[in-house]
Amino acid sequence: MMKTKQLRAIESIANELRAIEADFPASYLAVLAYVAHHEATHGEGPNVADIAEAIGIHRPSMSRTVLAMSDRRKGTQKVGEARAKGGRKAMGLLERRPDPVDLRMVRVHITNKGSSLLRRISSHISE
Repeated sequence: MMKTKQLRAIESIANELRAIEADFPASYLAVLAYVAHHEATHGEGPNVADIAEAIGIHRPSMSRTVLAMSDRRKGTQKVGEARAKGGRKAMGLLERRPDPVDLRMVRVHITNKGSSLLRRISSHISE
């Protein structure tokens, strides 16, 4: 049986995630943790295919997930790209940048907001 302290930590984590988005999917947290770990261990952000393979999600779905977790929703869509009516707000947890060597590839990086969220969740877990 879970202790009251553990239940409070879970509730705090859920509240942190709901503050970003009311229906924050658990898979988003896995993506955020993977990107942070990859940057820390490899010195660069992973590409979408790396994340998809590590998390076990198909690449097209992961592309949509990364877009949803980035600032892409702030109105910076591509020319001709329609914005979904009632679409999700910008999360700003991840940032997509071109690979410095292969400009065809996009690297995914964690933002300060994403790092801050992971730190807060880690502190709830370690309490």
